[in-house]
Amino acid sequence: MDTDSNDVTAPVSLDAYLGKLSGDLSKRTPCKLPFWDAAKPISEADVLLLSCIDYRYSHAIHELMRKHFGLRYDQVSLAGAGLSAVIDFGTDLKPHWQQTVLEHVALSIQLHGIKTVLIMDHRNCGAYSKFAGLPARDYDHEKPDQARENDKKEYKSHKKHVVRLASILEKRFDDLEVTGILLSRFPKHPTGSEPIVFDFLYGDLK
Repeated sequence: MDTDSNDVTAPVSLDAYLGKLSGDLSKRTPCKLPFWDAAKPISEADVLLLSCIDYRYSHAIHELMRKHFGLRYDQVSLAGAGLSAVIDFGTDLKPHWQQTVLEHVALSIQLHGIKTVLIMDHRNCGAYSKFAGLPARDYDHEKPDQARENDKKEYKSHKKHVVRLASILEKRFDDLEVTGILLSRFPKHPTGSEPIVFDFLYGDLK
């Protein structure tokens, strides 16, 4: 995928994508770490989900993850998801946030043999407003031109941080695949007529 482009991608159904990803991962070999001496993981999972703490999304995300992966996924939740491990906090340094992500990915590989990390950011994220300077969105009062411009700024910022984190993970862990997506604004009816869709940030959209 072209990681240099900051153009917003065509929205994709999260439900459909997770179904495709689940099928692909079932055919892949679990990751291994050279310093892990166990013959095989204690149990097996396909993916580690790195998501935000935002309560608006958690129920719908888990519903779709369980639909397609059952219990075969691990999860780490930190404010900002892909932002949390790479953001420059200025004087309020938080190096332990990145260390937390790296150590949990390592444990997920060691204990469960995951094959990929799915970084799941979302639009109108409070952490991105607090730490990355993005303004809070007021969708009901944005004019069309303003909404399009805000969409582009939001996408560019999320992509910048997710690509940076993906690069760190792929350099640290051999054979680990990383995918990054940006969920749309939270739908009023996530399991009804308004499904969750996303824009692609990093990885291979198959």
